[in-house]
Amino acid sequence: MIFIGYIDKNNDTGPGNVLKMIMNQFEKNNDKYKFINICTKTKKDKLFLYTRLIRLLFIKNEIINIHSFGYKIPALVSKIARINKKSRFFLTLHGILSEEAAFEGRNGGFEHYFKNKEKYDSLEEDIIKNFPNIICVSEKEKNILNNKYNRFENIEVIYNGVNNYDNMKRNHEFINNQIKCIAGGGIYNRKGIFEMLSAVNYYNSQNEEKIYLNIYGDYESDEILEEYNEFISKYNLNEYVKYKFKVKSEEFIDKLSQANFCLAFSKFDTFNLTVLESMSLGVPAVVSRQCGAAEILEEDKDVIFLDFDEKYEESFMKKIKFIYNDKKYYNLCCYARNKAKMYDWSNVYERYKKIFT
Repeated sequence: MIFIGYIDKNNDTGPGNVLKMIMNQFEKNNDKYKFINICTKTKKDKLFLYTRLIRLLFIKNEIINIHSFGYKIPALVSKIARINKKSRFFLTLHGILSEEAAFEGRNGGFEHYFKNKEKYDSLEEDIIKNFPNIICVSEKEKNILNNKYNRFENIEVIYNGVNNYDNMKRNHEFINNQIKCIAGGGIYNRKGIFEMLSAVNYYNSQNEEKIYLNIYGDYESDEILEEYNEFISKYNLNEYVKYKFKVKSEEFIDKLSQANFCLAFSKFDTFNLTVLESMSLGVPAVVSRQCGAAEILEEDKDVIFLDFDEKYEESFMKKIKFIYNDKKYYNLCCYARNKAKMYDWSNVYERYKKIFT
């Protein structure tokens, strides 16, 4: 078995972290595998990488699973897979570039995509239509491939997994009229950052208790960061909303465990692993239905759903207020944690094993 993906020791989040967790499970179960890391820092590294990839042309009776990070390497592996019929090739697709770019726009960190849109769209179409086997991270992602590229055969869904954090204890109380919230999507349009800020501002303007929101993650562009800062200043949210930038995964999990709610206002997300991470900690999530992870959740039981209609700020306020006042918060925490256990990495491993065999 050969895994291919982008793992940077300085970045322990995103698709690379998902792949790392999957490989850890294979290792725990004494399944032998090799790993080809497409994270290269020097010309020598790149030469060695392409040498290893070209060798895939001649490998027999092997399972090769590449986890997408951009399209250049998946496109090459796709071509290799069409030549080498003696091994089985799987692409785990962690996102759809054309869909994400549509939500971010030209000023959203996708300048290179829009400058080379025809090239990237052609690569995307070729990969999705021709890669022998595709693993999607949600039905949402699978449906896009069905409808946009007419891809129906040899396509499976394996949801992302999460660590079990039962050993981490947390306080299920609201202290000093503070509702502590956290968001892990950074400052991105498609993560619904401005809708999130509007909802927090609306809640705080209407209630004695206040929401305090910490935002973690990257930002998509200098322009969006400036727009974010202007919004904070305009509505005097400096006391209530803090942007903490990107931190290591362990630090983020620790901060997440101290929150009352996780906010996931994605306007487009093929999954959103932070939702599962928060639930595993017993921290309920407020999740938009545009988020792939929404598929595995049950409204009013283990999640608070958010619909982006013209009154979403009011709806958000009513749902948080109801839980805050009605003392149902603890039950929501327990159900969330129990649901997350169903998506432990060991279960994800079993799904991969079943598909590979």
